[in-house]
Amino acid sequence: MTNLEVYIKDGTRDINSLLNMSIKDVDTSSSSDVIINTKQLFKSLKLIPEQKSLDIWFFSVYIHLIDNLLPRNEIAVDNWLREINVLIPVSNPIVWNKNSNLIVEALNFLTGDEWNIEFYQLESDYFVNSELELEEDINIEKVCLLSGGLDSLAGAIDLINNDNNILFVSHFDGAGAIDGEQKKIFDKLKASVSNKNLYLSQFHVYPSDYLFYSSDSNQRARSILFLGFALFHAINFNVNEIVLPENGLISINLPLNESRTSSNSTRTTHPYFIKKLEQFIFQVGINISIVNPYQYKTKGEMLDKCLDKDLLNLLINRTISCSHYKRRGPWTRQVGINNCGYCIPCLIRRASIYHYNNLATIETYGVDLDPIELKLNTNSIISTDVFALINFLNKKYNVKKYEREISLIANTENKKEIAEMLYRGYNELRKYIEDNASSEIKRLLI
Repeated sequence: MTNLEVYIKDGTRDINSLLNMSIKDVDTSSSSDVIINTKQLFKSLKLIPEQKSLDIWFFSVYIHLIDNLLPRNEIAVDNWLREINVLIPVSNPIVWNKNSNLIVEALNFLTGDEWNIEFYQLESDYFVNSELELEEDINIEKVCLLSGGLDSLAGAIDLINNDNNILFVSHFDGAGAIDGEQKKIFDKLKASVSNKNLYLSQFHVYPSDYLFYSSDSNQRARSILFLGFALFHAINFNVNEIVLPENGLISINLPLNESRTSSNSTRTTHPYFIKKLEQFIFQVGINISIVNPYQYKTKGEMLDKCLDKDLLNLLINRTISCSHYKRRGPWTRQVGINNCGYCIPCLIRRASIYHYNNLATIETYGVDLDPIELKLNTNSIISTDVFALINFLNKKYNVKKYEREISLIANTENKKEIAEMLYRGYNELRKYIEDNASSEIKRLLI
């Protein structure tokens, strides 16, 4: 069991008048400060935040950082499952403690760990700035995540074609979610609908120090960070729905083999996690829905149905889908390339673009589906995802089998509709490999 406590560091505040907080390992007394970069959030959005909005945002920040600060290979007996006991301050601990079982269920499912969370009274306001006088109100009707990925681009394009007064929220980290690239995509979106009001709010959080010799790189809890930031804005602008654009194949993210059940199959937007999170926030007084309009669509279908294909084609190459963006050592091509081409998100990206326009959009990847570039004869780690995908495709599941696989992960609603989407999505991947991989790779498919 790892015992942690989140506490007010020293009563000081950052540039945005937010409390400086710290995370401490109770057993070793080592600590790490919580660093938040909000790009002048309150002044730019003319926002004085409600306390409960700061509760949910700060909570999401703590969970994300704790997930990163606890390396599984150092503290987990089986190199995966961590037992995490944490004390967290909030402004209404009675209500939060009463419903803590819901958020614990959500986090256990999200990260694959065993969480025990106790909330205690926050003794100061998160935000105090008597000098901040805001005369102009901003009308926000929609809040949508904008990660810089292809799904969020397609979702944003659809949203700006149907709605007005939209706030896009982004978290940047330098590992694929790049603040400058997010801003460039937003600027193009804004310019395409000059008669509509679009806004962007970006932030970045990171720890000041490690609690152990290393950190954890799985990023399993990153979605609660994105959603916490979106909830923060939705509460303050009185918006009752958050749009979370993600294709259904990645959202469900079936483990491709038994070894990937825990470590390689993230659940960041899985409907079970979203449902549990919604139940928790409702019980603590936040009546906001989190909606994924593309839960039953493949990535290729998202692109097919996009409402402005000219804008989509213009911006596709700016987006980043890759889970190996910073690990470029094995790439054949590295300079000016955004996506490795061989991780599961990249393979789904390649298949979806092929499904969408038969490669009229030409992209260059770090590695092609070629035995030399994949280093198939050297047991290279870069071929692992490709082999796992091909072995999975060779099982040739029907819709009923996909329904059973879905049930093994969680009790999910609308299993048949999800299973049908999975069937179509994995066929997109098979079709791409059959039509575009080298002959040596194609022969692996049966």
